[in-house]
Amino acid sequence: MKKTEKLLILLVVVLIAGLAIISCDKDSGTESGISALYGTWNMLSMHMRMTVAGIVFMDTTETPGPGEYTHVTLNENGTYETNEMYDGIPETGTGTYTIEGDSVTISDFDEEGPQTFKWNVAGNILTLKKNMVETDEGIVNTLDLEITFEKM
Repeated sequence: MKKTEKLLILLVVVLIAGLAIISCDKDSGTESGISALYGTWNMLSMHMRMTVAGIVFMDTTETPGPGEYTHVTLNENGTYETNEMYDGIPETGTGTYTIEGDSVTISDFDEEGPQTFKWNVAGNILTLKKNMVETDEGIVNTLDLEITFEKM
């Protein structure tokens, strides 16, 4: 589960950056543009839904417990930092991202290589989404992730 949480955090960071770039084009010269998106975001929840051969295997929403958090800071130069606390263990990380339209790609997400997510910002809430589909011996498996952040 820890790996999935890290993936979601990175996705959120990338999505925030993408929204900032797109918002800048739409709202040029206003505070609601890029300047409103860069900064630090706090993860509120992560929803995961997994199906195997069309049967729901898992459908759960996780939120940080007492004393737990995931913070992502999005920098204007295409880099990000993460700061999290789970099970009393602090972890930090850094990485890079690129934006293309409504997609954000995290270049150094995990050992499986770059990962791409769809992003949306509404007010001070950032939502990152990813749908993964895999076919194994004719059986279709899906994993839908939705991570929600609030600007700090």
